[in-house]
Amino acid sequence: MLSRLMLAHSPATSRSISLRHMKETAPFQGELPLHAGFAVDRTISSLVDHDTEQNILSTLPTTSLLPYAELVHEEVVRLSEDVHCNFGPNCSESLYQRAVLRALYLENIPVMQERDIFTTHGQGSFFVGRVDLEVAGCCLYEFKIGKINITDHSNQLNRYLRAYANNKEPIRVAALMYFTAKGVFVHRVI
Repeated sequence: MLSRLMLAHSPATSRSISLRHMKETAPFQGELPLHAGFAVDRTISSLVDHDTEQNILSTLPTTSLLPYAELVHEEVVRLSEDVHCNFGPNCSESLYQRAVLRALYLENIPVMQERDIFTTHGQGSFFVGRVDLEVAGCCLYEFKIGKINITDHSNQLNRYLRAYANNKEPIRVAALMYFTAKGVFVHRVI
């Protein structure tokens, strides 16, 4: 889980490592290594004492590499489910969106709300739409309430993805997030 990898905020050290910092220090573009060799000299060692460092490293898997975007996506889904449990069904889309935005902020995950998307064509730029959340520069989310209509909503998200691709902005995860009476339903487009 992502929060496990973030070195939880410690009152003793009053410091934490953000996802952005972890992404920047990762040796592979878009991937976060989860092994004892992960940038220990540059990050963990400079922030905590040796015993704490060993405790943190002992909890990490030793052989797998998980993509950064997948970790972010798992955290967004978890936080969305928490928000739905706290507020329940029948709230407005904007309430869920603001609550998830706040939860991401508290987890130190970079996020942009209601980002305008433009694409260039010839000599001009054209407005394509407004995505609900762009998280960590690699994940897009459209929040929906009410009836699940994957076809129409996927077309909307695909239009945004084409604009991102045209602007050469890499998006690795794009999903529709439905807040329903039974819980949160996530439909991944990519």
